[in-house]
Amino acid sequence: MNAKMKKYFDSKYSLLMGFLSGNKFFYIILAIVVTQALWYAFNFKPTIYDEFRHFENIEIYTEQLSPILGEQKPEWDRLGNITRSGSYMYYYLMSWPLRLLQAVSDSQGFQIIGLRFINIAMFVGAVIFMRKALIQVSGFSASIVNFSLLIFALTPAAALLAGIINYDNAAFLLFAIMLSLSVTIIKNRDKVRIDKLLYLLILGLLVSLIKYTSLALVVPLFAYLAYSLITTHGKRLPKILINDAKRIKPLHGVLIGLCLVVSLGFFLERPVTNTILYGRPSTSCENTMSLDRCRKFVDYSIYERIRENKSSEFQPVGYINYIVTMWMPTMTNTMTNTLEKGSATQLPIVIKLYAWLFPIAILLILVCLREILTDRAKILLVAVTVGYVAILISSEYSSYVKYGQLVGVRARYLVPVLPIFIALAVYSISLLLGARKYLKLVLGTIVLLSLSQGAGITTYLLTTPENIYWDRDNYSINDQAAEVIEPFIKEN
Repeated sequence: MNAKMKKYFDSKYSLLMGFLSGNKFFYIILAIVVTQALWYAFNFKPTIYDEFRHFENIEIYTEQLSPILGEQKPEWDRLGNITRSGSYMYYYLMSWPLRLLQAVSDSQGFQIIGLRFINIAMFVGAVIFMRKALIQVSGFSASIVNFSLLIFALTPAAALLAGIINYDNAAFLLFAIMLSLSVTIIKNRDKVRIDKLLYLLILGLLVSLIKYTSLALVVPLFAYLAYSLITTHGKRLPKILINDAKRIKPLHGVLIGLCLVVSLGFFLERPVTNTILYGRPSTSCENTMSLDRCRKFVDYSIYERIRENKSSEFQPVGYINYIVTMWMPTMTNTMTNTLEKGSATQLPIVIKLYAWLFPIAILLILVCLREILTDRAKILLVAVTVGYVAILISSEYSSYVKYGQLVGVRARYLVPVLPIFIALAVYSISLLLGARKYLKLVLGTIVLLSLSQGAGITTYLLTTPENIYWDRDNYSINDQAAEVIEPFIKEN
């Protein structure tokens, strides 16, 4: 390549990197997120990720002002033990917009679509705050962050979740806000702000009430943040916090105190009390209701049958064996196969892509781990991701041992940390390739071309059966779109 040609390609590469780093490209990513979510919202029945069950739970809270339900009514039994559920605040908060929607129309479809819009807004907000968190991290250029979020947005499991009525969207939003705030605190740890720490505590309590398993995100985040502040300030930390508290204006302090008291009160009433009385943040059905009533809950009946059919000769595989041969393949499969109807709802290339990318990304991060761990903000990302995934795997392994088979392993549980994981992997590739900018461009192009073979809503346009759509008209329109796309999708 002569000097003139090299100068030409360098200028074009710089323009491309400028575009990838810019806000316009990020707005395109948000547009992709919204478009995919709206496609789901207007076309699909509430069948995926227990969406209709979430809607029914929200409906129950429209009947009262308080978030604390009284005695379990028999007609609620089909939803399980909801009066002591550890994940209930999402339903209560969403009951207020549902009340407004009910006042406008008694059409259940209208109400469901209206609530889906709110969940789309939550997911979009989560992506915005996730970018705000990641872009503060040293070495994470805007192009790395934007490209990582594009891959995240095109991951089929995330593409549909954005439009679904599900507490995962609210938990994702609150966690993204917490992560952004935590990175800011880490980056400015020499100047501790007690109000930001209290905001973080309030958000941590709230997200745990939205979905109690979010404690697996909150605990490692709080643990590393506390470690970072203590190692920075040592014994001076309490005095620094007390002095900073004097800076807070009275009205601001009252508002923070009120939010803290309310969130802490609900946290004590539910996950703490449940743990004291029943041994876990969200009690099992049989702890508070008769078996006959519990069996009206479909999930309870299913798991009861699984327990009964568990072979007496069952021997669980070891922990590492479980992760490598069972957990990871199932996670990568459900990453691109939300409908879970086998090969009928899968596209082969994108399935293979995620099956390869997942372990390769882990290997890349491990290779660059020493460099990653030189920066406290990156350590925070690693600590939260590894801590959360370790707790998730431990919980799912316990279920595997209990039931004698894989249960409840779903890629959507990784959504909160998936953008972090992708960003760490892309950053690691950038470190390893160094100044080889054209090789970076080639690899990025290959990934995007592979994703075009089933990423985002493409898989669902081509594989979703008619009975999942609202009606025949919706199916016909999407079938026409599928006919346009299908010639560009490779069969293997």
